[in-house]
Amino acid sequence: MRFVCLPTTLILIGLMIVSPGANSETGMAGMKFSDFRTRSRDDEQGMSWELAGEEAEYRETMIEIAGLHLQLKSEEGITDITSPTCTLDRSNNIGRSPATVRAVGENMTMQGRGYHFLLNQHRLYLHSEVTMVIRHRETSLFPEPQVGADE
Repeated sequence: MRFVCLPTTLILIGLMIVSPGANSETGMAGMKFSDFRTRSRDDEQGMSWELAGEEAEYRETMIEIAGLHLQLKSEEGITDITSPTCTLDRSNNIGRSPATVRAVGENMTMQGRGYHFLLNQHRLYLHSEVTMVIRHRETSLFPEPQVGADE
């Protein structure tokens, strides 16, 4: 089944993802979607988060997602989170997976294996094999040596 995001459809899917029990009430259990996208809006600042996936399968209050792409908007900017797989519990908006994950923000990149995220709090927790690179725009934390400075 291919999912087309029309404005009214987007709102409907958004309500299904963040509303506990919507699966069984709408008969969505066991349904599969491909190329889906949904988002949550913050009244003050626009998009709060956007969740997309190559494929999704609804199972009661859980959604099995393949090809996860999550964008979290905060005061610091947008953080892009990608992972091959994720299970989202719609009853509490917590996603988790033992798979690899990569998070890229304006000033940092993190990657690791195994994670969970709290959509409502915009939190991502990496469980193992974590690496992090911090960038600073104006100056480098480790300046490059000047060629010919000692001459």
